[in-house]
Amino acid sequence: MYETDEWAEVRDRNGWVDIFNPGDDFEVFLVKQETVIGDLMKKLGFL
Repeated sequence: MYETDEWAEVRDRNGWVDIFNPGDDFEVFLVKQETVIGDLMKKLGFL
């Protein structure tokens, strides 16, 4: 999908970036995001 012209069109139209993290890389990404978002939510007083 990432290599198609259709994806490039949709991506560019929406201002998205290519972030593809398969397998273990995706899990590491999610763990980091959970920490970042959790810290932010605490600072904002939601947690």
